[in-house]
Amino acid sequence: MKTLNLHPYAARPDLLPPVVLKAIDTVTDQTVRSQVFVAEIDPTEMAGDTFCATYGIALEQGANCVVLKATRGDKTWYAAGLIPVGSRMNIGGAVRRRLGARLVSVAPLQEVLDATAMEYGSITVVGLPADWIVLVDERLCNLDHLFIGSGYARSKLRVPGSLLTLLPNATACPDLVQ
Repeated sequence: MKTLNLHPYAARPDLLPPVVLKAIDTVTDQTVRSQVFVAEIDPTEMAGDTFCATYGIALEQGANCVVLKATRGDKTWYAAGLIPVGSRMNIGGAVRRRLGARLVSVAPLQEVLDATAMEYGSITVVGLPADWIVLVDERLCNLDHLFIGSGYARSKLRVPGSLLTLLPNATACPDLVQ
């Protein structure tokens, strides 16, 4: 098992994309912001379940971000969902209804990378474009801390669950996963 070396996020700005760093810096709750840490990881072990197994993190303390593309009539928009590692998002049911969309699907990878300025496999809900809707499994919001993507494949963020409710356009949802 490998060890994570956690650093206050501001001490290692090299491990965060500028959009993520800026988003954390704009959190007005100093107590929450002081609980945000970053750790450098092996990028080959960034996937949620692999990361948890490699670094001895309980699956319940890991979360994955899924970026979605929603459409209704001529309107198309993006949204993101944050769900526990090992869970499956209820895209065709609860998510579609919450977004008020006719059709919801996983967004095309290149569109996501271009829109977020983040790396494949480490998209995070922190620092997404301001007009994106962010749906968060409500169980995650109550955790003392959880591990999420950092925007770079070579690092992970450890954040308090309360940070998730402070993100722009974020909503805690009881029915996000199947």
